[in-house]
Formats: sequence, structure tokens, C-alpha cells
Amino acid sequence: METTTPCVATKQYKTIHLPILAGNITPNDWYEKFTNSRGRPDLPLISVLSEIVYWYRPKRIRDTKTGDITYVNKFLGDAWQTSYEHFEKKFGFNREKLRRIFVKLEQMGICSREFRNVKLRGQTYNNRLFIHLSSEFLSSYTDNKKFAELKTYRNHIKPEFPAPKRGEGSPHFRGDHLIDNENKNNIFKNRSVECESNFYQNSFEKEESIKKVIRFNRNEIKELKDFYPLNKDDCYKLQSLSGREFSLNSMNEILLDMSKRLTDRYFKSRKAFLSYMGKVFCYEKRDAIKINNDNFKIRNNQTLEEIEDKEREKYLSNIEESKEISSEWQLKKKLASRLEAETAYKLLKSFEDIDVNNGICNLHLSKHLDLTDMVKKVILQEVQETYQQLNFTDERLGHIESLKIIMPAKMIATSIDQNKIKKSSLPSGTWGRVRQSLIEAYGEATDRNWFSKLTAIVDEEKKEIKLKSPNVFVKDWIKTNYFDTIEKIVNNEQFKVSFCQV
Repeated sequence: METTTPCVATKQYKTIHLPILAGNITPNDWYEKFTNSRGRPDLPLISVLSEIVYWYRPKRIRDTKTGDITYVNKFLGDAWQTSYEHFEKKFGFNREKLRRIFVKLEQMGICSREFRNVKLRGQTYNNRLFIHLSSEFLSSYTDNKKFAELKTYRNHIKPEFPAPKRGEGSPHFRGDHLIDNENKNNIFKNRSVECESNFYQNSFEKEESIKKVIRFNRNEIKELKDFYPLNKDDCYKLQSLSGREFSLNSMNEILLDMSKRLTDRYFKSRKAFLSYMGKVFCYEKRDAIKINNDNFKIRNNQTLEEIEDKEREKYLSNIEESKEISSEWQLKKKLASRLEAETAYKLLKSFEDIDVNNGICNLHLSKHLDLTDMVKKVILQEVQETYQQLNFTDERLGHIESLKIIMPAKMIATSIDQNKIKKSSLPSGTWGRVRQSLIEAYGEATDRNWFSKLTAIVDEEKKEIKLKSPNVFVKDWIKTNYFDTIEKIVNNEQFKVSFCQV
């Protein structure tokens, strides 16, 4: 039966009937009660809450025969089943914004989310979103008589706020990756906070209790690093879950790398951890065939020494495997194989040029190296064998008798006492002590940019300090941001401080 408003008549147009629109209703006091950090109405939160209240607001049904009016729920069951897509499509909010809105509503004790497995026509649908609304909050915005009649109906809403029981409750409120106690085979993920939460009633009157909403029991949860290293049984299990043939070494490398980067992943059981890692390896972009070897290492897992050793060995290997046949390259190959790896790497990296003239070999280096006599002897031997054997027809070379290494002089590092510089740059007396206290409070950069530009006129007899600034801008900035601190420090010195006229 359609309900219409009174007729509206005009001079030029026919009589029309305007239907009463049904839908979300937003109470006026919500614009004052639900605000953002800037104190303005939180319109996205109000829109979402209005939609939830609409679905929990009882529906009026009139019996055509008896005329009796009853109120029933708009949905079956104890909670409204919906989805994030419903809110995205209706309000245009993205998933992350909706998540923050629901978290805020949960902290206020107005509603809570629950993810259930739903069976329909023999098909199981996992992680379906159900929203519980506090009955006290709903009754405060619903006619008491209607609400009382609704409670007598068999499809009534829950009279109390659906808070999870101790040790039970929906998986959403209890961690990042948890196992449902009712269905041990299904694993749920936390889509908002990664810690255990308990919701309370009448939170509008008790803002201090918000701090108690989130509880973090570190004794019951484990991080990714707590499961490293994996064993063979874990490897076989993860291969079965992911359908990828990663080796134990590659799995441990990936897990170690994740444990360093993802420090916000928590698990209550090893089964939950294996389920999570099964999905990780399923979508791993690395090729299992390419990384399934004992030499596979992720750079993030290596120490600085290991990285340097790897780069050094790679460089020397490229030298030895080079196909160059010149005398210079033949010498480099011999030095790479005879000298110690670290010494050979430094020498060849700084190698610039070499020339032999009148029995003297001149080796030019780009930077200074501390080479022992034994190393110089080995270099000379390799130079003699290389150049005299490969160039025995060149009479200009003659017999190479000595080696001369030409390189830049050694840089001598001089240490500078920073404390002396700081003390010498500060003025002596009362203003110097004030400046030192300001440096301790705000740092050297602030002192260099602002306080050092001030000129202090100290009157020891009157116990006064007058500050003179180079311009009005510096004066106004210091008075606005730092003058209270300056005044406290100066008062501790039994002085008074003020600014001179610029």
C-alpha cells in the first residue's frame, strides 16, 4: 500500500502526489557526536552508521484483516550479512577507508564485525561479513514501543551487545591469522587490528575505557622470526599447500627476509603460520627451479662482509675468465690467481696503467695502497715472466730488474675536537651559558640558524639581558617559538631578558 503526502496544487500545473521516501535517517545529534580529528562532522562514518541502523531498524507490517501492527527484522538470523562491496558501491568509499570507519565504530562500542563460513545449497562461502549492532545504541534511536514489540517477535535482534566470550568469539577479533574453534579446518585473517579486542557498552560516556579495547598478549603470539628456520616436515607441508617445489634452503631464505621486513605479522599457532606461508609461496614470483640450490642467498639476509666477499670473488672471477690476450690482461690474470683475494681486488681495482722502460716497470695506481715487500716481489716476478716471455723480440724492454709503483700520497686524517669548536664558537659569560642550554634543548642547527644571529647586551649590575636581532622577522620568529624557553633559562641565571627595538 503506497503512502502519499497531501496534494500539492498550483495555478498552472495539475495536482500531483509526492511519495514519502524511505531509507537512511541521520539524527541531528550525530553531527555533534561523531567528529573527526579536526572537530568537524565525520560524514563518511555517519553515512556508514546510518546504513547499518537502517537495516537494524524494525520494519512495520500491518495485518490487512485485523489491522494489527507488528515489527520484524529486515534480515534473517542474529546479525546482518553484508559485504565491503555493498558500501563501496553505495557510498564510493575505498576498502581502506571503510576499514578505518569500522575500527572506529568498534572502538566506540557501537558495532562489531564477524567473519563466518556460510553454507548455501551445499556450497560453502568463506569469510562472509556479518555486522552486529549494539541493541542499546539502536534502542536509543528507535521508538521504545516499537522496540519492545520487536523483542516479542521470533526473529528479534539480540537484546545485548554481541561481545565475544572468553576464549571464543569471532576470529576477526583475536589476531592476524587464527583458527575458528568451531571449524578447525578454516583459517581466518584479521582485516583490521592485529591484536585481541574486547568491546564494551556505553562508551560514549566513558572515553577513558577506549584505551582498554586493544589488548596485546605477547606470551600467546609469535612473529615470523620465531618460526625460522623451517625443517624438512615444514618444507613438505608448504610444498603441498602452495603447489610450488621450493627447496628448504630457498624457503628459509625467503622466510628470513620476510621476518626482517614484516615485523607486524603475528600467529597463535604453527598451523596458522604454515597456512599463511603456503599462500606466500603460492604467489612467490621467484622461479623455484632457478633458486633451488644451496648457493641461493637473498641480499637482505647477508652481512656486509658476505656482500663484499661475494663482489670481490665475482670481480676476480671476471678477470680470470676474460678472453683478453694483451700483456696487461695476462698480468692481471696472474695477479688475480697468485695474490690473496683482498689484496688482488684492491690492486686491480686501482690499476690504471703499466709501462716498462730501461729495465724499470712503472705501475700506476689510482689510489694509495699499503703493499708489503712480499706483495711487491710477487708483482715484479709476474711482470718479468709476462713481459719478457711475451715480448722477447722487443729489444727495448731488456731485462726488467726493478718495480716502481706510482700512486697518490697517503691521506693523513686529522682528528678535530668538536667540543672545543663548540665551546670556542659560544660567547663567554651569562649569554654563553644560556646559548649552551638552548643547544641542549633545540640542537645545534636551531642555534646556528636563529640564536647565533642575536646580539646580547648584558648588564651585570641591573641583572638584565637585552637581545638585539638583525631584522623584525628573526625577532618575531624567536619571540613566537623560543622566547618562553629563553626566559626560563635566563631567570635561572637570576637575570631578566627582553628585546631591543630593531
